[in-house]
Parts: sequence; C-alpha cells; structure tokens
Amino acid sequence: MFPKFSRSDVFLFALLIILALIYDSLRQTNLKIDMIQIDLSENTKYFYFVFACLFILWHKINSTSQKIEEILALSNNIHNDINRIRETSQIENKRIERTIADLSNNINRIHEISQAESESIERNILNLSNNINRIHETTQIENERIERNIADLNNNVNRIRETSQTENGRIARTITNLSNNVNRIRETSQAENERIERAITNLNNNVNRMRETFQSESERIERAILDLSDEIYEICEADMNQGLNQFSTTNGANTGQNLNYTNSATLWNVFRSLVDQRIARESRSLNSMFDEITSMINISKSTVYNFYHRKTNPRETTVNEIRRWVNGEVGRNNNLNNLYTILMNV
Repeated sequence: MFPKFSRSDVFLFALLIILALIYDSLRQTNLKIDMIQIDLSENTKYFYFVFACLFILWHKINSTSQKIEEILALSNNIHNDINRIRETSQIENKRIERTIADLSNNINRIHEISQAESESIERNILNLSNNINRIHETTQIENERIERNIADLNNNVNRIRETSQTENGRIARTITNLSNNVNRIRETSQAENERIERAITNLNNNVNRMRETFQSESERIERAILDLSDEIYEICEADMNQGLNQFSTTNGANTGQNLNYTNSATLWNVFRSLVDQRIARESRSLNSMFDEITSMINISKSTVYNFYHRKTNPRETTVNEIRRWVNGEVGRNNNLNNLYTILMNV
C-alpha cells in the first residue's frame, strides 16, 4: 500500500522540485563560478540528502500523528463504552440488589407460610388419625351388627326353606287339581265351541240371506230414485223453459237488451236454491261458490253476484249461461232429498 499524501505534502514536494530546477539552471548558466560549482555540487548532494531525510521524517511524523489521533479516538470510544458499561452495570447491580431483597422477603414469607402449612398438615394428619380410629371402632361395631344380621338371615332362610318345602307340596297338589279342572273345562269347551260354531254358521247364513234381500231392496230403491230424479229433472226443466221462454222477443231483439225481474223469477229461484244448498252442504262461502261458477260458465264474478242478489236486470247471455250451469248442477245431483228441496223452493 502506498502512503497517503496531503495537498500540503504535494505542494511542498513540487516547490522543492522547482527550487532544484532553478538551482540547476543557475548552475548551468553561471560560467564565472565554475570552480565554485564543483565545490557546491558536493554540498548540493548533501542538501538533497538532508532534504529528503527531512521530508521522509516529516511524512513519518505526519502519518504517526494521524495514527495517534486514530488511537486517541479509539481510546475515547473505548472509554465511553467503559463508562456506559459501568453505568449499565451499576443499574443492573441495583436491580439485582432489589431482586435479591425481594427474593429474601419472598423466602421469608414462604418459610412462614410453610411453617403454617406444616402446622395445618400436622393438624389434618391428627384429625385423619382420629377419624380413622373412630371409623375403625365404628366398623368393628358395624361388622358385629352385620354378622348378627347375617346369622338372622341364615335362620330366616332355613325357616323359609322348610316352609317352601311344605308350600311346594301344597302347590303341587293345587297344580294337579288345576290340571284336572282344565282338562274338564277343555272337554266342556270343545262341546261349547262346536255349539257356538253351529250357531255362527246359522248366523252367517241368516246374514247372507239378509244381505241378498237388502241388496235387492236397495237396487229397487235406487231404480225408483233414478226414476223420480228423471221425472223431477223433467219437471224442473219444463218449469225453467216455461219461465225462460218469456225472455225471447218476436222481433229479434239484441242479446244485450235488458229484461224485467219478473221474467227470470223461476230461474233465479232455482239458481239461488242450488247455491244455498251447496253452501250449506259443503260449508262454503258465497265468494268461493261465485269463483267456482265463474270458472264453469262464461260470465264474470260480479255478474254472478248481481244475479244472485237481483241487483240488475240480467242480459240474455247471462240468463243462458246461468241456465246452463243450473241444468248441469241438477243433472249431477242424485240426492233425492236435495232435489225435493230444490223443487219445493222453486
């Protein structure tokens, strides 16, 4: 590594070189002092040597001073670190002293607590020992009592065994008697079962004959109901046609022409009776009935409502749709009592 030179060193070195050059030039140009120059050349050599030694010595001193400054700075840093370590160690020593004092206090408290616990444990041990002694005494008494109870139980078992032998004999005799009675009852029950079976067979035959008679009677009644239903339907249709024929006009009136209330009285009576019968029989409301009628015929719910309550004069299309629904409802109704009620309402 080459030594580091400052600007002053370089400047001084350059100045010396310039002086040497000036001196050399003066020496060459001075012809009058040639002899003296010979003497001076030796001195010049000494001068250069001394100058070089001084320069080297100055550079060494300069570099040494820099190293000394670095060493001083390092020593200052070390001194500062030592001071910080000393301060930290003092703080740690104080903390350690406080910790030691706390530990000493805790040890003293633990010692006191351990003494109290030892005394408590000793008292508990004494209590346990006393309890064990009492339990031992109690167990001896209980063992004696249990032994007496066991002896009593053995005596009772022996007495029960003797009694059970006697009872077993009596039970065996009773079972024998019961077996004989069961056999007699079985023989008697067989005869009774045969008699009951014959009676059941006779009852079945009678029931079959009654069922056949009832079926023939029910068929005859059903045929009579159907005949009556047909006749009632024809009577209702004839009455409705007689009342509805009054709606027609001889001059070809428009279908939107309004009619009088009295001309649709028969149809209104039949319609209202059918609706009321359905409501009573099916426990329904007027709105649900109007919804069903609206879904089956080509008129609105409000029109059905107005016709039921006779709020407006119905049109011919409304009368035709209502009549179609009434005919279908009467045709589906096979209950004779309901039809008779409708006929009476009409």
